[in-house]
Amino acid sequence: MDFSMIESGTSEGASRLCQQIFLPALQKAASDARAADGNPSNALNGVTMAFGEMLIALIGRPATVVLLRGFADHLERDPS
Repeated sequence: MDFSMIESGTSEGASRLCQQIFLPALQKAASDARAADGNPSNALNGVTMAFGEMLIALIGRPATVVLLRGFADHLERDPS
């Protein structure tokens, strides 16, 4: 996979990485899981587990726990 189009350390680069690489991959994984299993809940659980494992591989388990807890707190506070 070529990450050369992603600028290091910028929010624009992170947004592009999300939109061009991660989001399409997660959407394909969810679609494939739904097609194979037929259960949207199982598909969502599988994609969530894969995302968590990817974070662990990238930043380690302790940092992943902190990141996801912070994200959950943000979701609770954000009314949108």
